[in-house]
Amino acid sequence: HLRRNAYYHAETLRFHQSVVPPGMRILCLGCATGDALASLKPSFGVGVERSAEMVRIAREKYAGRPECTFVDSDLEDFDSDERFDYIVLHFSVDYLPDLWPVFVRLRKFCYEHTKILLVSHNPLWEFVLRIGARMGLRCPDGPRTFVTNFDLQYQLYLAGFDPYEKGYK
Repeated sequence: HLRRNAYYHAETLRFHQSVVPPGMRILCLGCATGDALASLKPSFGVGVERSAEMVRIAREKYAGRPECTFVDSDLEDFDSDERFDYIVLHFSVDYLPDLWPVFVRLRKFCYEHTKILLVSHNPLWEFVLRIGARMGLRCPDGPRTFVTNFDLQYQLYLAGFDPYEKGYK
């Protein structure tokens, strides 16, 4: 399905690259097969994905990239002593049953200057995405919460972050 939706995925990666400069320490939550993390050219990067199969693929694809490490873990349970310049939640917030505890937990991985990049589908696309999955035009996925920008900002604020920018693409 990545090939079928290549333009969309390429645009998403270009967006990531426009926000995150190369050479940063990056934690990518919901890294799938590793493309988002690897495309950011981190000096040190950790990709976390709950699917063991996706992590296996990411490790194979990026075996020659020692700066990229991939971990099989639920986002809620991931733990590390590392800190990161950027934390990227790559299409993963829609699958979390409760955002606030995850956002609170992210504080542990932050420097004072750490920025968090949340990328998710606009809730208005829910119907179109479901139809696309039924027609075989995209991979079917599990239940989503489709969180609004306002809710994301509020949850980040409650967790001690200072959301300063939002937008749609």
